[in-house]
Amino acid sequence: MKFRCVELDQAVIDDILSLGPLQTPRFLERQIGRFVDSTPTVLESLNRQAELKDFVGFFNDLHKFAGFAATLGSRQVQAHCQGMSLSSSLIRKEDLEKLGLLIAIARNEMLLLLQESRKYYGEP
Repeated sequence: MKFRCVELDQAVIDDILSLGPLQTPRFLERQIGRFVDSTPTVLESLNRQAELKDFVGFFNDLHKFAGFAATLGSRQVQAHCQGMSLSSSLIRKEDLEKLGLLIAIARNEMLLLLQESRKYYGEP
């Protein structure tokens, strides 16, 4: 199966697809499902922590989410999270808004990848 990425890191996606027909559909279903399901909660939590000025919780959650996004090839989300982490004493609303936009873009491409995987491999 070939899937040409626009926003996701092509090398990461190629590695996932190289798992083969027995592993790829299950992995994609599980990981993309977790990403899609968790993003509204993560964004809500980050916004709440920013309002409360809970810097430790904010940056811990931001770091975890950056790693999770990287697992699925979302390098832009990962890079933005890392950039936000570098400004550890400053949480800007526009950075959170941009993160939400980058997540939405990555999420859409992940869902397209999942749809193509289902067509190619069938349902897991």
